Amino acid sequence: MELAYACRLRGIEVNTLTDADAYPEGILSNRRKGSLDNVTKWNKATRAAWDELAALRAAAFLRKKRPIPMRASQRFLIVNQSGTPLQKSSLDSAWQRLMDAAVEAKVITDDQRFTLHGLKHRGITDSTDKASGGHKSPQMRQRYDHEVPIVEPAAEREFSREFSRDKKKGT
Repeated sequence: MELAYACRLRGIEVNTLTDADAYPEGILSNRRKGSLDNVTKWNKATRAAWDELAALRAAAFLRKKRPIPMRASQRFLIVNQSGTPLQKSSLDSAWQRLMDAAVEAKVITDDQRFTLHGLKHRGITDSTDKASGGHKSPQMRQRYDHEVPIVEPAAEREFSREFSRDKKKGT
């Protein structure tokens, strides 16, 4: 969840992160659907999430006595209990179980359920850099930015009788 939100990633983009995507500056986003890649700077939460996932992966490799792949690009960050890369359908199923558990534990209500992809929307909305989602055009960014803009009112003016008469004439 943390990586999807902070890096504004789709579920498949989170699911396919590897050690090769961990740069000294941050996390390389390998975007799909023609979006532009970028590197999201590390912060405490993303570093902690990455390290926790790497520890879970290491435990799975150790438990199943799996060899650790030599190439960073072959060391997937999210793996199943056997240490093999998690399938996207399995991630989707796990997400649904997580949402069910959160509702059951009364952490959220049923109306507050959200999707993994919804974290990308929320991450873009909450970001000061609206281009951070990798979209090539402002039109695509608008699809993801759900922030309601705060705008200035129309210029102040004193309404007179003349204005009232104009309204009656239909002008």
